[in-house]
Amino acid sequence: MADWECIIIDDGSTDNTFEVADSYVRVDRRFRYHYQQNKGLSAARNVGIELAKGTFIQFLDADDLISEKKLSIQSAFMMERPDVQISYTEAFYFMTDKPAKLYRSFYFDENGRRQINMNGWIPQIDGYGVELLNRLVKGNIAPVHSMLTRKELITKVGGFDVSLECLEDWDFWLRCAFEGARFSYLDEQDAFVLVRVHDDSMSNDTFAMLLQHFRRLRDSEHEIKVRGISGVDLEAIDYVLAYRDNLRKLFRMIGFSNIHKLKQVAGVFGWRKFLGHYFSMLNRYRKGKL
Repeated sequence: MADWECIIIDDGSTDNTFEVADSYVRVDRRFRYHYQQNKGLSAARNVGIELAKGTFIQFLDADDLISEKKLSIQSAFMMERPDVQISYTEAFYFMTDKPAKLYRSFYFDENGRRQINMNGWIPQIDGYGVELLNRLVKGNIAPVHSMLTRKELITKVGGFDVSLECLEDWDFWLRCAFEGARFSYLDEQDAFVLVRVHDDSMSNDTFAMLLQHFRRLRDSEHEIKVRGISGVDLEAIDYVLAYRDNLRKLFRMIGFSNIHKLKQVAGVFGWRKFLGHYFSMLNRYRKGKL
């Protein structure tokens, strides 16, 4: 596939990023380099989106990889399916020191310990509206570089929220879904992404991620009510169980006496709802069920 451009956004790096990027820019006009003072991941992506000239946007964070045929297969699929605004593929995880060993799932547990296993987590969805929202409100559905997205949709929803330090991609996909975008899983063995796992992953702050998770759930519930969307079942058993599991993780992590963090949690839930959760979890803890 020759019809592509690569926009390298250097978000205030202090290593040899410029030298590496320049070695590509000098020999291939499809590469472009842009430097900015450190503004964060979302701001860097938004700049890249603004500079992009193409129809489709492929995000790729530093250290991660896409398969050789991903762009050609995925763009052809989306040209055949003009109704699809976002297509996404399978993802595999690998350790820097063991690149040949691939895993299907990666996460940090409530103790901040890295966990990897062979349990697949990416749902195979082809839908939009309520069908999509019923799954997406529970949590993210794929790594950010699994997605290939039409630029006109990104422009419509306003890009990534620069105020978010984590889960900004989940927030973005939710906003796309609320605007009626169709997502479609592409089941092609030659189209996939590889996510590098290392100790300084941005996902390392589990408390911040859980806090942002509940903040986004709150905002999604509010948006569903404001838009008058019917059919999104926030009382579904899988939604409720996932909610309780994350709540349990949150209180196991911070305990019941860390005033600073408990105030942060209360700021997300509101004091009335927070106190209900607090005493419910405290009761479970006393019974040895937390």
